[in-house]
Amino acid sequence: MSAFPTELAELLAQPEGARLAFVRRAFRTDELAETLAALANAQGGVALVGVGARGKKLEGLADPEAARLAAL
Repeated sequence: MSAFPTELAELLAQPEGARLAFVRRAFRTDELAETLAALANAQGGVALVGVGARGKKLEGLADPEAARLAAL
């Protein structure tokens, strides 16, 4: 079994910061681009898409492929 669920739970327990961003499921592409640019400027990080404010609400994604393409 993968350690991914444990890693995800650990990320969700952390506050947003320079290397961790929570992106709501209903995001604008310009907002996502700004978030990804900030993470790149911080030498990397993690953006969790489909997570509400402060990581306390998992919203999910209706179309994960569309979200993936928006991040390209």
